[in-house]
Amino acid sequence: MAKINEDGTIVRGPAGGVTAGGYDQGTITTTYGRLAAVFGPPDIGAYPDDYRDLDVDEIRYEWLIDTPDGPAQIHDWKTGDRDLRKTGELYAWRVGGNGPGVMGWIEKAIKDA
Repeated sequence: MAKINEDGTIVRGPAGGVTAGGYDQGTITTTYGRLAAVFGPPDIGAYPDDYRDLDVDEIRYEWLIDTPDGPAQIHDWKTGDRDLRKTGELYAWRVGGNGPGVMGWIEKAIKDA
């Protein structure tokens, strides 16, 4: 889990109560490597055992992020057998959250980090 502070700094640590959920806020086009560099390893999908409770036909990787505008998550969607961790390809990652402000925090973090 990562936390984006009001000043834009990012702190990585345990999930601390941030959970997936909310509404689709849009997409951010970047690579798995960039997301991992900014937010650390994904909260879901960093290790093979993570898949045991996850429908890999829909989501393989997910980051849970606490923003000043509430919780957010970034995840892939229905990538099938493509392992975005290894390909290095640009991908339109889905961003979800409980309010439209989370999208701006995510975009800024990826751009500025």
